[in-house]
Amino acid sequence: MNESKLRIGILNIMHDKEDTQKRYDQALKTLPLDVDIEYFYPASRYPKDAVPDEIARISSPLNLKEVRNFDGFIITGFAAETIPFENITFIDEIKKLIDELNRNNVEQLYFCWGAMIALNYLYGIEKHPMPEKLFGVYKNRITHHTNLLNGFNHEFFAPHARYTEMDYDQVKQNPALEINAETLDKQLFLVSSIEHPEQNFLFSHMEYGQDALDKEYQREVAAHPEKEYKRPENTEINWYQNQRRFFFNWLEQVSSHKIEKSLLAI
Repeated sequence: MNESKLRIGILNIMHDKEDTQKRYDQALKTLPLDVDIEYFYPASRYPKDAVPDEIARISSPLNLKEVRNFDGFIITGFAAETIPFENITFIDEIKKLIDELNRNNVEQLYFCWGAMIALNYLYGIEKHPMPEKLFGVYKNRITHHTNLLNGFNHEFFAPHARYTEMDYDQVKQNPALEINAETLDKQLFLVSSIEHPEQNFLFSHMEYGQDALDKEYQREVAAHPEKEYKRPENTEINWYQNQRRFFFNWLEQVSSHKIEKSLLAI
């Protein structure tokens, strides 16, 4: 095996599994770094022998014993923000995964719902519904520098798509956490752990392509045509360069962390 290649695991719990994998492939594999990506689904989400063909074709059941072998791991978003965490059928498996990632000091990047459950489980931060869906491309600002935002302007555009938010004051007042960036209206963009810099919680869908917000709107309308849904805002604004900067910065952090772990093992 190429020792310099970064091995990244992704637990894909998004509703549009195949499109999601294409987005992460585009975001990570087009960068000038050697990356191998493996996609997983929660084994406890499906009854035995009842895994949908599409999911079985493009991903593998999560094997917690293999977690230690990854240099970095991502838990994606999940279109279930309004459902209490305890009502998610595979929540125990998610918590066990988080435990394994921390036990083995693996670099972690949590997206949207993934960031919500991780902040709740690790730091007791509560979530609450927003008055309306935060949906579109919004201006964000850096509040505390982190290497993940190297090359970003102080104010920058990025996509958001969620119905709930973690309690801002609880995050702000927790001495173990730091808000690195937020929207101009103080919705979270990026939170990191001070004591465990390998833990990063991203509330923006930085993996989204330019058409992903419109596709999300169309999926919601198709699923419940009797309801009225908010259309995504500012979709003409391009965030592609910020996407590349963010994922490049994260992979560089994963690479540095891998080297540090190798030196400590000598």
